[in-house]
Amino acid sequence: MLAELRRLGELEDPPAKERVLDRERELGRRVWGAERAEAYGSAPLAITPEVGELLCVLVLARRPGTIVEFGASYWLG
Repeated sequence: MLAELRRLGELEDPPAKERVLDRERELGRRVWGAERAEAYGSAPLAITPEVGELLCVLVLARRPGTIVEFGASYWLG
C-alpha cells in the first residue's frame, strides 16, 4: 500500500504543484488553506518514504483505536 501511494505521489504531485503555481501567478500572490487545496486538487500530498515508513511502524507498534491525520504536509516551492 505504501508503495502504491508513493507511486501516485510521484506521478500526481508535480502537476498538482504546477496548478498551484499557475493559480498564484494568475492572482499575483501566494495561496493558502482552502484556496491552495482547491488548486492542488486530489493528488496525494507526498511525504518522504522514510517518514511514511516511520508513521507505519508507529501505528503498528501502538495499535491505536483511532488515527487522526492533520494534513501537515507542506511544500516549500
